[in-house]
Amino acid sequence: MPPHKYVMYYAKKKVVKALENFPYNSIIFGFDTIIYFQNSIIGKPKNKIDALNILMDLNDNIHSVYTGISCLSNNFAMVDYEFANVKFQDISKEEWAAYITNNSVLDKAGAYGIQDLPAGYADVIEGRIETVIGIPIEKLKKCLERTGLWNLKP
Repeated sequence: MPPHKYVMYYAKKKVVKALENFPYNSIIFGFDTIIYFQNSIIGKPKNKIDALNILMDLNDNIHSVYTGISCLSNNFAMVDYEFANVKFQDISKEEWAAYITNNSVLDKAGAYGIQDLPAGYADVIEGRIETVIGIPIEKLKKCLERTGLWNLKP
């Protein structure tokens, strides 16, 4: 499955699952983020060893980050995605190991949160940092506008 279809599928799946727990008039959002590198989808690492292997594979390379969004209300449904390209610098295995020790990596696609990386480890070279963080901000804004929440006054 292509990466953009993958993230849209899982973002929608999360919304459908959440429907079981919310009333009909709710607005529900689902997001899913993956790394796409060398024609492979990389999700969350299984353990810290897997995390180190993933980071070493991405090291000194460019990879893509895809984030899907699904939005559902009683009068609107949307499924979409955004992507960004990220370039990791050449970081030593010891530095990556220290990053893994000091940060929560097992709950993040690709074993990293760009907002947690030390300065200089990575650059977003195409797209938005919010997409890499896991919130496709332009698509979220579009959804909020369509549901009427964007321009609410206090």
